[in-house]
Amino acid sequence: MKERLATLFAALGTLLVVAALILPSTGPREKPVSLPTSLDRGNEGLAALYNWLRHLKVPVHPLRDRYQALSDNLDFPESGNLLITTAPHRILTRHLEGEQLRTWVQQGNHVLVLAAFSDWPDWAKQSGTNFYDVFTTLELNFSQERESPSKDTASPAGTTDDDENDIDVEDLVELQQELSGEAAEPEPIEVELVPQNPAHPLAAGIQTVSTRRREGHGEWWRFARRTGLILLRDKASGAPALWYFRYGNGSILVSRHAGIFSNSQLGKGNNARLVLNLLNLTLRDGGYVIFDDAHQGLTNLYDPEAFWKDGRLYRSLAFLFALWIVYILGHSNRLHVSTPCNPMRRLVNHVRAVGGFFARRLTRAAAARRLLYHFFNHLRRRLGKAQNGEPVWDFIEHNAAVDHRDTELLKQYYERALQNRRVNLIKLNNLIYRLRESMS
Repeated sequence: MKERLATLFAALGTLLVVAALILPSTGPREKPVSLPTSLDRGNEGLAALYNWLRHLKVPVHPLRDRYQALSDNLDFPESGNLLITTAPHRILTRHLEGEQLRTWVQQGNHVLVLAAFSDWPDWAKQSGTNFYDVFTTLELNFSQERESPSKDTASPAGTTDDDENDIDVEDLVELQQELSGEAAEPEPIEVELVPQNPAHPLAAGIQTVSTRRREGHGEWWRFARRTGLILLRDKASGAPALWYFRYGNGSILVSRHAGIFSNSQLGKGNNARLVLNLLNLTLRDGGYVIFDDAHQGLTNLYDPEAFWKDGRLYRSLAFLFALWIVYILGHSNRLHVSTPCNPMRRLVNHVRAVGGFFARRLTRAAAARRLLYHFFNHLRRRLGKAQNGEPVWDFIEHNAAVDHRDTELLKQYYERALQNRRVNLIKLNNLIYRLRESMS
């Protein structure tokens, strides 16, 4: 009995040491806040906008991955899409995905940045020094010079001029520290925004747009070294509230108020009408509205904070530790030498080994080209033609049993494989199987 008690205490001590080594230190728990994501139903969330657009049959997509997915997703057309992102980001943009985002916009797509310049909600205070991340990615700089209303009144189009007095990252971090300081924050107040140029398509049918701001926050920061349009202004102060910039064949829109389309503001004023005007201005046939959830922490990628906050982890560990305690206190002899098992070598082991080798050494594009080569040779044998792997598009397109959408998808995969671009091999294999069944 004494030996078992000693074993029990030793095991509990071991558990405490292991827990102290692997479990993260628990600091003060952050107050849960509403985040600007397509799933959040709190005041600052975008779930109302997301579900409303789905109800209107507008193609929408929650982006839970890096910006590379904008080009890799075959459902998105090459141009005429709108990405909605919020600043500051909780997860920083990497250099490579920033380049791909800029290329994606230059191809004819659009980005709407809902920036917390003036409203500065609670979620923005928890984003560290990431305020500048999206603007650096999109090559937008800021100017310290106050932009006077009279200057832009002289320009009926609301054009903002280039300015050499721009600031660097340190100045922008200073701005964030000022906004998220420990001093008592003023309560947000309701404000109205009005069109700068009523003749602009984005201002059609809009009298006022409702939103909130905190007194004196980011009211006169402006963009430098880039020419664009001011589309909305604060009705009371005249400060710019919505900018529009051309970028290649696409465009960038920046709102000074992050909550302009949030759950609590979408139904006020002409906010919903502004959304429709924005879609008419940016979307093309088949274009998607893409919600950037990934850079606000709602991601398919590994998130260590979410991992350690998941209650299932601790329940699983508790179960394993309890099982281990029962194991070491048991009666059976668990330390005898086990008899080695020599499994028979089977053909399936060889197939798995060869398959694993090819999966590690071949690129997706090379595997896709080989699948298509054998598929086309299968059709060429039926037609009595030379088996050289060349496509027989005429035969496929004029086959009444083949859906024309499958034909177009097969052509897309064929072009991507020839260009050494990534191909979804599972979808390609299923498509080839479906075509063979249709033409058999």
